[in-house]
Amino acid sequence: MPCKARYRHELKYPIGPADYLAIRQRLRPVMRPDEHAGPDGRYVIRSIYFDTLDDKALREKVNGVQKREKFRIRYYNDDLSFNMENLIAAIGPNTDIVVLLNPNNPVGDAFSREDVIAAIEAARAVDAVVIIDEAYHYFYPNTFIDLTQTYDNVIVMRTFSKLFSLAACRLGVIISNPTIIHYVENAKLTFDVNALALLFGEKILDHPEIAEELIAAEREGRTWTIETLQEQGYEADFSRVETEQMLEALPPKMREAVRMRHFEGMSSVEISRALDVPAATVRTRLRAAAILLKKQWKDGETI
Repeated sequence: MPCKARYRHELKYPIGPADYLAIRQRLRPVMRPDEHAGPDGRYVIRSIYFDTLDDKALREKVNGVQKREKFRIRYYNDDLSFNMENLIAAIGPNTDIVVLLNPNNPVGDAFSREDVIAAIEAARAVDAVVIIDEAYHYFYPNTFIDLTQTYDNVIVMRTFSKLFSLAACRLGVIISNPTIIHYVENAKLTFDVNALALLFGEKILDHPEIAEELIAAEREGRTWTIETLQEQGYEADFSRVETEQMLEALPPKMREAVRMRHFEGMSSVEISRALDVPAATVRTRLRAAAILLKKQWKDGETI
């Protein structure tokens, strides 16, 4: 029986600056610019991809499947906010699990209590479970752990990997109501945590002052890092370090290559095609730029 599956294979062709300008000019009368683009026609995208437990999306992409699902969150430019209304609107009859991060990693923003409750109630209406991942809870004071007692479809997860630096122990905690915990216990492996890891966990839980000391040390280190960067001429916040000032200190030939690498994630070959220069030249410019920036930082110059 012949296979009826349709496969898709994308063909990508590099173009030079002249071709880019010509194509853009021809498309302008029939296509609108992206709403996220700035005056120069550019915008920065940060994408976070998700997949199923058996890597369904990845395997379908590799195999060239024509119609496939893609799970992705995009952040445009400097807007790192999360649109909870879009998430709630996406919850439907086929939704089984909704995952929220508190605080949201990697951008560091936080959800309001009202937004989280709205998502929980929307999920509950379609018999979906809400998992609140509080792996970074110790770096942020608010928690939604009490909602596990109010709603029967809420699970809160925490880990000993982050603040306590015990990633090798593979130790975590699930907090929920007795019914959900019963199902988790039925599905878990017989020996899912080793005895040494359990001893670490017990000692930490018996001595809450350990967490308090580590939280204080982290806050002190965070404050020192931000103040030091600001003293050196950087603009810093909890989620990113502004690098435009640093780029302006570079010679023009280096600056564009570094900007393409940093903001657009382009390889040396892709940069060489865009700038119409040999790839070896691009690599030389990037190395020279790195050396220059390190020297400026070492000498304490304002960038």
